[in-house]
Amino acid sequence: MRVLSSHIVIGQLEFDWVGSVEIVSSWQMFTDTADIRLPSHLKINKDELLDYIKFGDKTVIKLGYDGELDTVFEGYVTDIHPGVPVSIKCEDEMWRLKQESITASERQMSVKKLLNRYFKSYKHAFIDVSLGTMVIDNLNKVKVLEQLKGSFGLYAFFRGDILYVGKQYDVSTARKHTFILDYNIADDELSYKRKDQVKIKVKAISNNADGSKLELELGDDEGDVRTLNFYNLSKVALQEAAKRELSRLKYDGWRGDFTAFGTPLVRHGDIVSLHKQTGESDKTGSYWVDKVVYNFGKDGFRQKISLGPRS
Repeated sequence: MRVLSSHIVIGQLEFDWVGSVEIVSSWQMFTDTADIRLPSHLKINKDELLDYIKFGDKTVIKLGYDGELDTVFEGYVTDIHPGVPVSIKCEDEMWRLKQESITASERQMSVKKLLNRYFKSYKHAFIDVSLGTMVIDNLNKVKVLEQLKGSFGLYAFFRGDILYVGKQYDVSTARKHTFILDYNIADDELSYKRKDQVKIKVKAISNNADGSKLELELGDDEGDVRTLNFYNLSKVALQEAAKRELSRLKYDGWRGDFTAFGTPLVRHGDIVSLHKQTGESDKTGSYWVDKVVYNFGKDGFRQKISLGPRS
């Protein structure tokens, strides 16, 4: 029986005991969040609590077993609920960007120029795209990144101290993990579907260097619509790229999510390989991870892992 271990730093306060922790992490949501709940028997006066923990305090959460810890979250305190139990809510590095604003007007903006000029305190990993004329009127930096998602399909998120823009799936940084479906997982909400059971329509958009857009649709007329953004492609190249992506979305394989124990630690953007312990070898496959919800407390350490497309 492995012993749960934790180490949490909030500002100048450090402790290795906690009632529970829930962390939600996904490239789809800009901001990773954490909810730290202190033991319910712990009675703390609200005013005294605020002497120790302040809004904006740097927070690091490490979790694991038997003293072997992984850093699962880094961020800042954004809210404190001094009820029973005490709840401390945090957001990752995106919280700092919400405190900073940009005012700018550029006729020839690009992702590279935007990041180097207005996000220069961070290391970057990005897809460089011409953004054309860009007018920013006193918007906080997260709102600016949201514009990239809305207009160009470029998602922004942090992995550690690196700001990523448009690189949610990257084989050069993905770690690979193997899970046996009837062995080392706690629960699952997975369904196995053949590709002919999946109805998808792809809307493909090429965002061109001159600011124009080229659009086309492929797939099932009544299918779920997936919008895919590409950059500087001709009509022929866009059609070929859309066909490749459609084949990746329409696959024989698992969909949904499953719950694993706390190790190996999985992060969004990793690749998980799913196997059956007995039989059904045709159902083996590898998938990108889109989201992980970590829960740590009296019931153990669990990771709810949501699958993306096949890798």
